[in-house]
Amino acid sequence: NDNSSRFGKYTEIMFDTNGHALGANISEYLLEKSRVVSQRLDEQNFHIFYYVFRAPEAADLGLGQPDEYNYMSNIDGVDYDNDAMYQEVIGAMYDVGFTQEQQDQVHKLLASILHLGQVDFKRSHGDAVVVSDEAAELVEFISMMLDVDTEAFRAALEYTENITRGEVIKKRFNAEHAEDNRDATAKSIYGRMFSWLILQINNLLTPKKQQGRVKNTIGILDIFGFEN
Repeated sequence: NDNSSRFGKYTEIMFDTNGHALGANISEYLLEKSRVVSQRLDEQNFHIFYYVFRAPEAADLGLGQPDEYNYMSNIDGVDYDNDAMYQEVIGAMYDVGFTQEQQDQVHKLLASILHLGQVDFKRSHGDAVVVSDEAAELVEFISMMLDVDTEAFRAALEYTENITRGEVIKKRFNAEHAEDNRDATAKSIYGRMFSWLILQINNLLTPKKQQGRVKNTIGILDIFGFEN
């Protein structure tokens, strides 16, 4: 099933005493964040990463072609009309009630994740590494889209800080740990964005003024699926 769920969700539909639907509440769990940074040879990343290249603002997001990105695989493995699917996603976001600003934020987060996968490192001293000269400008661009301080973001990619008895101890990553940390950052961004989307959907689908009228509920469980 090429469209199997990559997360589990429990949807609770709420009804009043007359059986009229008042809204819904979604609980998500087991999001397969590992798919963001790596996929099996016969599988793809989350569909939204393929759709975002069809956005009118793709060039402003610094996006080129999907096959240029390390986090993307099996570009032609499944035959979807990405233009139509992108429009369907945007239409659904409008229908639910997402503002244009919120949609723009989602686009930036998705593009930032893809760009983050392009960040590489060079050896500094010993086994320690730093962001490569070629990737420095990309880190600045990602920081701008994430609205974070560039130096702080770069530092987070290069080393950890621990405070022991009031003393700040910096430990630089080696190449393997730097790449793992970069990928963990990408997965964390996606996971937090996904949870935020669910929260926003719940806020929009279940107005607080309706809560007191809820009489009955029906729960629908969608379990984690498998492609192969």
